[in-house]
Amino acid sequence: MQIPASSLKQGEFTNVADVVNMYAKYTISQGVPIIDAMVSVTPGNVNLPGSAWAPFIPEGLTAYPSPLHGSPRWPTGLGMVIMSISL
Repeated sequence: MQIPASSLKQGEFTNVADVVNMYAKYTISQGVPIIDAMVSVTPGNVNLPGSAWAPFIPEGLTAYPSPLHGSPRWPTGLGMVIMSISL
């Protein structure tokens, strides 16, 4: 997407490499110019739906919840283990 220099907003990214490894603070539609207020370098600053544990799942792995039913520690099944697996 080409934007004339005279139309650029303050804080607008013009190079894709500048936003690599950054996190969107909210859903950004395709084609919308990205400004610095829309992204964060810290995963904890995002307001997207999903698990609070998502930023802690290593890259390349997928989280899989496994309920603890009838374990000695949680005999009523009140517990959950989150495993990271490679698909």
